[in-house]
Amino acid sequence: MTNVSPTGEPAAPDHVGLALRAIAAGVLAGVGATALALFVVRGLQAQAPVPSTPVTTGLIPNLILAGWLGGACIAALLAGWVMKPIASSYRRGGFAMVAAFAALALALVTMPADAMFGRSGLLTLGAAGLAGGAALAWRSRRRAR
Repeated sequence: MTNVSPTGEPAAPDHVGLALRAIAAGVLAGVGATALALFVVRGLQAQAPVPSTPVTTGLIPNLILAGWLGGACIAALLAGWVMKPIASSYRRGGFAMVAAFAALALALVTMPADAMFGRSGLLTLGAAGLAGGAALAWRSRRRAR
């Protein structure tokens, strides 16, 4: 007799670890992508004169928003791809959204990285996040086969 989850699907306890690794990989990659976008923003800001009033339109604010939301999208897409062995699209989607929202919240770590280490801190955080997320995703997918 096979164990069945409350939704009527076959229970797969090994998928719990896969889901957690997928969320972690997505969050790492999402924060890394956000940090790299902010690295580009800081480079553009260094070349421009300091504005006298807050700037809410133009390239720099749009890049900040696109980098932050793009990091969340990368987190969701990578987490969803890693969780491909999970049959339930409802569960995959739910966990992918968890990864996206966690990446949005944890992207706040870019502020102290920028304040303490400047652009090199953002570049290091971005590269480490993307590399760590990709490595964890690749290992998790390989392990799930």
